[in-house]
Amino acid sequence: HDIRAACVRKSFFLSIDQAHAVHPNYAAKHESNHAPQMNKGVVIKSNANQRYTTNGITGFIVREIVRKAGITPMQEFCVR
Repeated sequence: HDIRAACVRKSFFLSIDQAHAVHPNYAAKHESNHAPQMNKGVVIKSNANQRYTTNGITGFIVREIVRKAGITPMQEFCVR
């Protein structure tokens, strides 16, 4: 019980799904400088209305994981 509780306290959970590339008919829904591209690496998604759980802290942690793992390229995109 104590080991499990300690592991949970020190854990970081990720909600991982796919990031859709920009659909040409809906390009206005994306920031032009933050449009996800197909087959261009890990994507961190954010939303100005906080519809995703990405914030400054969680984004930093994921960027560090990606950097330390040597995963390139990495993309970020923001939905309006």
